[in-house]
Amino acid sequence: ATRSLLRLILAEHPVRTGTGEPLRRRPVAFRSRPHGKPELAASTPLAFSFSYAGEAAIIALTWTGPIGVDLEAPRKITLSPQRRMALCTNARDAGLIATAEASVALQDDVAFLKVWTRLEALAKARGDGIGAVLEELGVRPAPEGGARSGTKPSTGIVRGLELRLVEVPAPWQAAVATPPDT
Repeated sequence: ATRSLLRLILAEHPVRTGTGEPLRRRPVAFRSRPHGKPELAASTPLAFSFSYAGEAAIIALTWTGPIGVDLEAPRKITLSPQRRMALCTNARDAGLIATAEASVALQDDVAFLKVWTRLEALAKARGDGIGAVLEELGVRPAPEGGARSGTKPSTGIVRGLELRLVEVPAPWQAAVATPPDT
């Protein structure tokens, strides 16, 4: 359903391929990047990201580079206290969230989802998945059994992207990762 909505949006705007041909004159096709992130099959600088949770969806579009968006419905978070602590502490240490926000997110599920949506949006913009972001934060074992949990997080995790919360009706949470000044 989200891809259908994206097709409708693209049909209403003069999106052009690298050859200058309007996309709306032919079916909008998608392909997947190596880690599964969808992109337009036609050569165009337009980047998009979408997320859905339950009956709601969010779509983000940009001409300026990679983009990632995440939407989360309110729910009880079932992470162990140790993993939740590692995620919030390491996200703080990597400069992704403020100290006060990390403290609140340890106890409050809505605050935790604010943190989580930024991590998911970052992973989508980077195109390498949430597992890679969690690994760089030091809260997921590295591939092939190499334990990284508890290691110092990478400060280069953001890779030139800006993370922002998106205003959506409470208690839903959403965030977007874009190049600066987008």
